[in-house]
Amino acid sequence: KTEEEIAAFLGLTRATVRNIRRADPEEVKAKLGQGLERTRTLRSHIAGALAQWAYREIKAGPDR
Repeated sequence: KTEEEIAAFLGLTRATVRNIRRADPEEVKAKLGQGLERTRTLRSHIAGALAQWAYREIKAGPDR
């Protein structure tokens, strides 16, 4: 689906969808290891990165 289609379906802006899709799970994992007290320095969409991380883990399956 395109960013426009996803945004329309979810009721989000195209920019928000773009930020979620570009989120970096590795950056969020590193930040979670440090604690989230300074999230303003995080350059990734936290929810988007967590969703991507979860999707990859589920797709990889339990025998990973």
